[in-house]
Order: sequence, then structure tokens, then C-alpha cells
Amino acid sequence: MPVVHTDVKSYIEVINVCCDQVPFTDVLELVRGLKVYVHRGFAFVPQPEFVVIVVNVFRSRLSHALVVSYVILITILVININNNIS
Repeated sequence: MPVVHTDVKSYIEVINVCCDQVPFTDVLELVRGLKVYVHRGFAFVPQPEFVVIVVNVFRSRLSHALVVSYVILITILVININNNIS
């Protein structure tokens, strides 16, 4: 059963001990699902939900790497086509 705190200050102290503070835009899935506490633009993420942060970072880095790979591949193809025409 969750612990209910009547004092907001003590509630924030409990959250700071058991949670990680990240910008709320990094964990929109958790905000949407009401699984985090949002305060002044930051979401306090409980430890069991850290996997969402890891997955978001992985997706972001993978997406960036795919874009870079695509640009390099197109550059190589253009160079090869130009060499074959000449």
C-alpha cells in the first residue's frame, strides 16, 4: 500500500531519496501514464521505471546513428556514380 504524506516537503524528500530527477520531456510515456511526480519541469522517476529512460536514450542514439549512416552511404554512392561517369 502506498504511503500517503500530508506534508509536501516530506513527500519531496521521500521522492528525492528513491527517485531520479530528469526533464519531464525525457519520460513523456511515464508522465502520460501518471507514473511519475512532476514538479517545476522535472519528473521524479521511481527506480523500477528507469528502464524507460534507458530505452529512450538507446532509441535516440540509434536514430542519430542511422541518420549519419544514411548520409555517409549516399555520399559514397554519389562518389561512385560520378567516378563511373567520368
